[in-house]
Amino acid sequence: MKKWLLLLALAVTMTLQGCATSRSVIDIPTTTTTAQVANESAPALYIRDVTDAREFQQEPPSADIPSLGFGGANAATEDLKARAIGRKRNGWGKALGDVLLPENTTVEQLVRDTATAGFQEAGWRVVQTANVAQDTTAVDITIKQFWSWFQPGFWAVATNARIETEFDFSSPYRLAPVVTEYEDHMQFVTDSDWQNTIQQALAQYRDKLAREAKPE
Repeated sequence: MKKWLLLLALAVTMTLQGCATSRSVIDIPTTTTTAQVANESAPALYIRDVTDAREFQQEPPSADIPSLGFGGANAATEDLKARAIGRKRNGWGKALGDVLLPENTTVEQLVRDTATAGFQEAGWRVVQTANVAQDTTAVDITIKQFWSWFQPGFWAVATNARIETEFDFSSPYRLAPVVTEYEDHMQFVTDSDWQNTIQQALAQYRDKLAREAKPE
């Protein structure tokens, strides 16, 4: 029995190692909303700037801190960092390959799209630049955390994702930082698991924003 358990653990570890050494590109579908966005009586909100303020480390002490393989964060371009959403690891937790968004897609764009849906569901009328009026409230969003990481385990492993943003409004309106975290367990991690983890974290972020960002 012990022999079979050891073989099973070895097989899982080898599977993780086989896929974890590469760089995966994961497409995250744009968040949509069923909120009524054409209500002209709703207060207008313009999402002005979305800034990626995540701090990547060369050798972070824990997996939930953004980092990159293939030369590390110090060798990575700003374009690559803007697309980075996670770091793969082997069965012992050793950091290996990266999880990236496709080219021409960034974390800033994902947050902007998801925040747009959340604000609309909260009751705002989110407008574009051409529709900004004198009474339109503008908001700047700062991304403090947006990261997915691998958590090793003997019987099962997990992928986690955490999102945290801060808001700066042009009006007296105030909103506390929105923070969400999602965890999913599986036998071994595939690209679809990374995709699902990020999607679920974004859905939680949208729902929390919709609850907490009601217009005054």
